Amino acid sequence: MAVIATPTGSRLSLLLKVGEKDNGQPILKTLSFSGVKPESDDEDVLDVALGIEELLQHPVEGISRVNQVDLAEGD
Repeated sequence: MAVIATPTGSRLSLLLKVGEKDNGQPILKTLSFSGVKPESDDEDVLDVALGIEELLQHPVEGISRVNQVDLAEGD
């Protein structure tokens, strides 16, 4: 069976360390930006994330991109 995958959206997520618990474990918060064009290069998305990181008060622990794709049966 063939599958047709159609990109429908993309999101940029930054994982921030906003503090520490009493036991020393980090308190993490996710900051997400929707509306990333699916056809954008990963390098460009990373460059934007690094630019945003410079503006943030909290350190960034991780950067990820989540792509959404619609799947349908092909002929």
